[in-house]
Amino acid sequence: MLRRLIAAHLAVAAAAAAFAQTDAPPPLRDPAAMFAKADANKDSVIVLEEWLAIGRREMGFKLMDADGNGKMTQAEFAAGLAKFRAYAKPR
Repeated sequence: MLRRLIAAHLAVAAAAAAFAQTDAPPPLRDPAAMFAKADANKDSVIVLEEWLAIGRREMGFKLMDADGNGKMTQAEFAAGLAKFRAYAKPR
């Protein structure tokens, strides 16, 4: 009985160690890669439908679409992302 308990404990510990060592892919931090992921039809702009399709909110799109034309360019996206990161940075 004790041997089974020890064996089970070791198996759980080994599984936990293996799980802890598995590195999940890091979140996208490159604005160009993030933009490419959102630009579903690859027309070099993100429209509201594409933005919503990746799970983002309409308010975020409106904030990042600097000229308000309903199309977010890569420059607008990068600038908006930089502003957000500066705002969200721990103080």
